[in-house]
Amino acid sequence: MDAPRKPHKRAARLFASYSREDRRLVDPVVKLLRSTRAPVFYDIDSIEPGERWRARLDEALAGATTVLVFWSVGAARSEWVMREWSAAVAVNKEIIPVVLDSTPLPLPLCEYQWIDLRGLLSVDVQIDAESADVAVQFSMQENEQAVVEEHISCLLARVDDPMVEPIHHKLTRRIKRALRTRAAKLKS
Repeated sequence: MDAPRKPHKRAARLFASYSREDRRLVDPVVKLLRSTRAPVFYDIDSIEPGERWRARLDEALAGATTVLVFWSVGAARSEWVMREWSAAVAVNKEIIPVVLDSTPLPLPLCEYQWIDLRGLLSVDVQIDAESADVAVQFSMQENEQAVVEEHISCLLARVDDPMVEPIHHKLTRRIKRALRTRAAKLKS
C-alpha cells in the first residue's frame, strides 16, 4: 500500500512541456515566469525525490489551467512532449505553443496562437533576493530583439499577478525603443 501523498503547497497553474534538449532556453523562461510568483510545474524541480514521477506528471497536467508547449526539433521527437500536449488538447486545456526553432507545429497545435521565440539564443534572468527586482538579458539573432521581447511580454501578460506588471512594462518600453531605433536606421 502506498503512503498517503503529502499535498503540494500550490497547484501548478502553468505546465511546462518541453524536450530536455531545450533546457538552456526553457529554464530561464520558467525562472522568469516564477519570478512573478506564477505557479509553474517544471518536472526538473517540481517532482520531489521518492515521488512516482509519472503519476506526478499526470496529476500536474490534470491540475494545470495552461500548458506551455516549448516546440522544437527535440520536442517533435519526444514521446513525452507529444503525450503531454495530446492530453491537453483532448481535455480542451488552454495551450500556448512557444516556438523555439523552425520545426513545424503538428496540426492540432497549429490551431493555437503561438509565441515566437525562434530568434532567441539565450536568456539570463537575475533575481535580487532582497528587493525581488528582476533583470532579464536576452541574447538573440541580429534584428530579432524587439520581436522576441514582444513575445516574452505576451507570455508574461498571460500570468494573472500584479508582480508581472513592472516586468511587462519594462519590456514594453524596451520594445518601443528598439523599434524606434530600427525605424531610424531604416530611414538613414
